[in-house]
Amino acid sequence: MCKRFHVVQIWVVLVFAINWIGLKIAVGAEESRIAEWVTLLPDHESGWYHHPDLSPDDRYTAMSIGARDFDRNTIWIHDSETGKLTQLTTPESKMIWGDVMVRWSPNGELLGFASDRGGESHLYTISADGSSLQKITSKPLPFLAWDCRFSFSPDGRKILYSDGEDGEDGEDGETNLYTFDLVDKRIEQITNFSGRVISAPDWSSDGKFIVYQLDEKFYIWDLERQVESLVDTDRTGSFPTWSPDGQWIGFQRREYSYWRTYLVSRSGGPAIMVGPGDAYHSQVPSWSSDGNHLVYHGGKREVLPVVVRSLADGSEQVLTDSLNHVGWFWGSWSPNSQLLTFMNTDFQNGIQVTELMMGDIDTGTIVTIDRVYPQPSSALRQMPVWFANSERFLMVKGDSTNSEIVAVDVGDLTSQTLTTVQGIKCEAVLSPDEELIAFLVKSGKGMDIWLFDRVTEEEMQLTFNEREKAQLRFSPNGEQIAFVQNNPITKNDIMVVSVDGGAPIQISKDTEWELDPDWIDNDYISYTMHPVGSTRVFAHGSLEDEPTRDVISSPGAHLVMPYWSLDRNHLFYQAGWPQGPFMLRDIKTGKKEELISIVQQPILSSDQSRVAYIDPKVRSLQFLWRENVEHIVRTTKLP
Repeated sequence: MCKRFHVVQIWVVLVFAINWIGLKIAVGAEESRIAEWVTLLPDHESGWYHHPDLSPDDRYTAMSIGARDFDRNTIWIHDSETGKLTQLTTPESKMIWGDVMVRWSPNGELLGFASDRGGESHLYTISADGSSLQKITSKPLPFLAWDCRFSFSPDGRKILYSDGEDGEDGEDGETNLYTFDLVDKRIEQITNFSGRVISAPDWSSDGKFIVYQLDEKFYIWDLERQVESLVDTDRTGSFPTWSPDGQWIGFQRREYSYWRTYLVSRSGGPAIMVGPGDAYHSQVPSWSSDGNHLVYHGGKREVLPVVVRSLADGSEQVLTDSLNHVGWFWGSWSPNSQLLTFMNTDFQNGIQVTELMMGDIDTGTIVTIDRVYPQPSSALRQMPVWFANSERFLMVKGDSTNSEIVAVDVGDLTSQTLTTVQGIKCEAVLSPDEELIAFLVKSGKGMDIWLFDRVTEEEMQLTFNEREKAQLRFSPNGEQIAFVQNNPITKNDIMVVSVDGGAPIQISKDTEWELDPDWIDNDYISYTMHPVGSTRVFAHGSLEDEPTRDVISSPGAHLVMPYWSLDRNHLFYQAGWPQGPFMLRDIKTGKKEELISIVQQPILSSDQSRVAYIDPKVRSLQFLWRENVEHIVRTTKLP
């Protein structure tokens, strides 16, 4: 049983019509097994309720609550019998993400969580009454706090987690599974893999098996036989979690810009999607003690207006009032600032349908170009790439199994296929002289850079390491390409490769995610980075000398979506995430000007006369849901 809570308590707004066994919902008749479980209090309107975990007796739900969206989280507990919400942890000055990934111990008297308190990722425990906060890891873990998911042993004595070493110069890191004994403080290594990065372990309730993730696939480690087996299923994902009887695994999967929740049999087979329906996203399932219910966080998918603003006179127009955007870089401008291409997404019977659209700013008309199949990565720049004359653009055309780079004529929308290499094309960019096209090809689990020469019509593979990549950028002289590469442990790093070939060079070596590479000139580069214990900042300087690069921050807010001014003396950016003011900063003096009070993901036109942005005035809320999955997990025959 859980201890009585003594921390300050707050009443939570609940849907008391919910019956614990026969849950009813107002989301749709066909989804009568699903209900809103814990909804937002007025005091938390700027934050979200997320990453829940049910107590062993099902009465209490532990969760993280962000001060703003997913930032500066603290741990709270909801009592389903009284409707009270209890705060267990308080903010700390150096935390960015804060306290996340909370898990109950099997006896319900202790909770564990990951946190970046003190500017480092560690694991902590705290008593269920809010006392005895303890840091249990002696050295920082090599992940963001979000990636430090762990598990209690079935007897509650040990904590199971992933630890290891960073990779250097783009080389693989290595992690293994370890246990920390809460009684005698001993650390024991459980696995001994080489050259692998495994994470998010979960211990089965019978103590015999551990499920974990590797490259978004799930593996089961048999503790008695010391052997590993793959969960062979048709969906990849993260954060695998055992059902109490050990027959099912719940997990989350990112699909384009949204998260979905799935169940799969431990023996593999087709994954079964659960959740509130097409209009909603959901993630991080937690099982009830009888295995018949899930609790997860989620919310309604955002459908928001696109606003175009003239930076000369401040006038605005709504281009569309119903955008379901794809990724961070949802649109691209023609060089003459007259046309805006963007992707719009809808779900039909659980299947995402995305169309490429083109809007004419002067007439306000929008035409559909084609159905497209974007990849499920927010970091990819998957929008069309325009030629300088604004009469043609490059786009990815094909289906979910194979696609090519094509050139589209704006006048009649006819297209010419350019590439022939097999694989899914993810992103393309033109060289400054428009003779070369660099593009990403995804084949199997690998992704590499290829070049297409528009003069000779030849294709050439440029990289061979099969790592996930994004955000290709040619240098001004067209001789080098900067890009983001997802390296083990250090996550996204800025890399540079010569168009003549050779091994890519790692330009940034921070332990967190670097994004947004851009060139100041052929010898100087810029990008955003997220130092431990800080908000996202903007770094710029010498290509070869990382320590000398200058750093620009936006105090109290993430600096995102940066754009250099044409003269490279000013920086446009969004201050805050996912929404914030659109700012202009003088690089030399540091003087800042607020151009727009609140935007989401601004897209600046090439001549910098206009900016298109998602209007975030209507904000999607994240809270907790509860779903009855008995019809899935209690069937006589597993799928």
